[in-house]
Amino acid sequence: MHTDTSSRLVALALLVFATVVAIYFSREAEARTLRVSDTTESFGAFELVTRGNALAGTDYILQYRGVPFEFVGKAGMFGDKTARYKTFNAVFTIAPLVSGTPAILVNVGDPNNDSVFYLLRDVDGKPVAQYVGAANGVVTANWIDPPAASISNVWDAKAHRGRLAGGRWLLVGKFTAIDMQDFRVYPLAQVRTAEDPSPNEWMPVIGMSPDQLSFVRYGSFQRIVDHRIQNEEVLIVTELTTERWYMVPIRRSIERYNSYIDDVNAVWLNYYFTWRTEPGKPAHLVARNDVKPRPYIGHRPYPPSDPSYPVYRLTSVSTKMRGAFLEYLERVEGGKRRPDSPGGAVSVTIGGATVYLTPQYDWLDLWMDGDKKTSAVYDIGDRFDAVLATGAYDKFFLP
Repeated sequence: MHTDTSSRLVALALLVFATVVAIYFSREAEARTLRVSDTTESFGAFELVTRGNALAGTDYILQYRGVPFEFVGKAGMFGDKTARYKTFNAVFTIAPLVSGTPAILVNVGDPNNDSVFYLLRDVDGKPVAQYVGAANGVVTANWIDPPAASISNVWDAKAHRGRLAGGRWLLVGKFTAIDMQDFRVYPLAQVRTAEDPSPNEWMPVIGMSPDQLSFVRYGSFQRIVDHRIQNEEVLIVTELTTERWYMVPIRRSIERYNSYIDDVNAVWLNYYFTWRTEPGKPAHLVARNDVKPRPYIGHRPYPPSDPSYPVYRLTSVSTKMRGAFLEYLERVEGGKRRPDSPGGAVSVTIGGATVYLTPQYDWLDLWMDGDKKTSAVYDIGDRFDAVLATGAYDKFFLP
């Protein structure tokens, strides 16, 4: 009996061992199949090796004059520890306009909690790792003064590989700037209290002062109004070489826009705001007093060329806009309300097509089923935009 039990245990152990070996070699074969060939890029005396596969992700490794490069840098939640870094969370290769000296910005540490940035350069034939600052959860770098061809209306706040060229001032994370002319690092004003505005990490810089000493970002802060938390949208002006900042309110009834991602940009900024200059003082951003607000216009949150979900949206409107828009749909568009409206929506038949009007928090959506493959929603929207341009519905928009 004892011998029989021992034999079974040996057989079971052999089976487990064989299974583990099979899994190991299967995984190895799969990894070899999915592995991406290494790519090597040269930047002065540095070489960037990108290595990875579809399972494990991507590793970035640097070489300096053909020798693997690593350095000791800050680590820990408070930067009071050190660690040796030889792989990197993110890599940004930089070709600045002014100095012309190539540099590499790397992010190291825990990218979700306590990662930091270092600027790598070749100085007098030696590699130098210059501490830049903490990421504060935003692993990205972008020009404050980008060349026109590279201007974007959205940033990737969790970037891994970036290629930057043509600027001077580099914004790293949310609260650090580098003057790429002389590689000086400037800590920027940070959010200290709940009342301080926070810049939107997905939004690029939307403007720079004419004296090149300040830049503008879109942001917000929260305050309590009538026992409710209210989000206030503002422009945050940050001085580059000091840790000072100030905010400029956005008056939605005057400085109009639908989507901050699509509409709040340099063109919008220059139309509604201007820089006031005084001798010996930095330029100061102020709202234009004599500006004529542009007409309200409906927002198309999805490309009109995509019929999968046609939506025409009226943003920042009062609850009275729902009745006013319905009255327009019936009186001008010849719409007929239907009783079978889905929860919260009103169904209206216009010219054989059924559209739905759905109120949200402070906006109103006109939409229809995407499989209908019709432009009815956008056609109605175009006609209503022409009416909005007359100012007849201005009173239904929030101040």
